[in-house]
Amino acid sequence: MVNIVDGNILNCTKDIICHQVNIQGYMGGGVARQLANRYINLEKEYSEHCKVLENKYKLLKGNVFFYKENNKIICNMFSQKENFDTDYEAMKIALEEIKQYAKVFKLSICMPYRHRLWNS
Repeated sequence: MVNIVDGNILNCTKDIICHQVNIQGYMGGGVARQLANRYINLEKEYSEHCKVLENKYKLLKGNVFFYKENNKIICNMFSQKENFDTDYEAMKIALEEIKQYAKVFKLSICMPYRHRLWNS
């Protein structure tokens, strides 16, 4: 079931927060910056993950980098092209992986939708 609610993603009570990221290895603004500010090692570990795959979109697109801190799982979806446009096919692949992960571990999901939150 999908619910759209107004609120700050940082106040999400769900198990998983997922959002889209770039391949450059930095969280410069928006939701990514908010998450990096809240979860201390998130940006560092995400950046290292990007470097392992040489910051190459062909290697990263559609992948999900899972990060866990304080009983919250942050799913970083590599669905942002090099020019920062959304790659909807890559996002679909990433969301399917997150969905399967959540099903296996019986976890709930929250993700930003424009200026609202999407909860399942």
